[in-house]
Amino acid sequence: MPENFIRENYAINLKGAKILIVDDTSENLNLLRKVLAKEGYELFVANSGEKAIKIATRAVPDLILLDVMMPVMDGFETCRRLKEDPTFKEVPVIFITAKNQTADMVEAFQAGGVDFINKPFRHEEVLVRVRTHLQTHFLLKQQERLVMMAHQAQKIADQARQVAEAANRAKSIFLAKMSHELRTPLTAILGYTDLLEEEVEDFGYDNILPDLYKIQNAGKSLLAIVSDILDLAKIEADKMEISFTDFEVHKLVSEVTAKILPAITSRNNTLVVNSPKDLGTMYSDHYKLSQILSNLLDNANRFTPSPGTITMTVSRYATQSSGISANTSSEWLRFCISDTGTGIKPEMIEKIFQAFVQVDDSYTRSHDGAGLGLTICDRLSQTLGGRVYVSSEEGKGAIFCLNLPTRVPENSVVGQVEVAR
Repeated sequence: MPENFIRENYAINLKGAKILIVDDTSENLNLLRKVLAKEGYELFVANSGEKAIKIATRAVPDLILLDVMMPVMDGFETCRRLKEDPTFKEVPVIFITAKNQTADMVEAFQAGGVDFINKPFRHEEVLVRVRTHLQTHFLLKQQERLVMMAHQAQKIADQARQVAEAANRAKSIFLAKMSHELRTPLTAILGYTDLLEEEVEDFGYDNILPDLYKIQNAGKSLLAIVSDILDLAKIEADKMEISFTDFEVHKLVSEVTAKILPAITSRNNTLVVNSPKDLGTMYSDHYKLSQILSNLLDNANRFTPSPGTITMTVSRYATQSSGISANTSSEWLRFCISDTGTGIKPEMIEKIFQAFVQVDDSYTRSHDGAGLGLTICDRLSQTLGGRVYVSSEEGKGAIFCLNLPTRVPENSVVGQVEVAR
């Protein structure tokens, strides 16, 4: 880091720093006071160890210059007494003495001193050592404050996270209960409209059939939205049940595409399926995987103006695992669904899997949907050990690719399995 940067950003104003000068010789006190007064320090003086402790207790200095050879209580004992008080534990003490033996220096540091200046002292040396230790002292105090602030900030962040998690759980439980309560009467409404449709046809009231169809379509759309909300609430509340079974991949693809084909052809769109028959089997949740693929196909169909093409391509591939089980291969399946639709704006790519976020509000409003389909696909794919990825160019369609392991590794946590792109 450049030196100028350090000076500009970490310079400390030492003016007003409190210094206690302790010496039993008045000439030394006056000389030190004269030297240090020019630096703008606030100075306190004492001519004995006892007075030094009293003044220090009252003034709490930022640094102490302490003579060693004093009557009654010498400098070493004075320093030890001061350091017994937690208030002065971090206050730097610089000994000024004529003693210059190694044993004297050792005792000075053992007593709690941070530096040692020999008498007769030089003015420049005193100024430099005082300035250096004051800067170090203030930097340490700043560091302590920053650490304390960081701890407080972390505590506040933890509390906020706990509140948010509690609120999210409460929201999920509320949505789950409300969705369940709405699904029951909606199912009954759809059941009665089916009965009415049969009776209307039997009695020849064909003129009201279009209205019944509208009721049915509206009820089915609302039921689909309620079901999506219920599924999302279960996922976020960790109450989604997973049922793993072995099944043939090609057969599952055939079932899913057969169900979605009428909706695609009704919009005058074309479905192209590239799914080899030798894709083998996979061990996963058949229903959840069908739900993901159906949502992706439905999403592509709704956002592809007719006449357009939706293409589903399925492939099986192997990857080399890294880490503990290195040099072992794992089998994956990739389901890619591309369309010739409107595409996704670049700024929406990062938000596409967020709940209640829609690619284009104006277009989506005329094509139904609450913006939950892709969110559920993303959450369910992670639950099954994989991920959904999207790439798109606005005006040229989009490609959604679902990568899933053919078999979730033993002893692994579902939803936290490493995914290969």
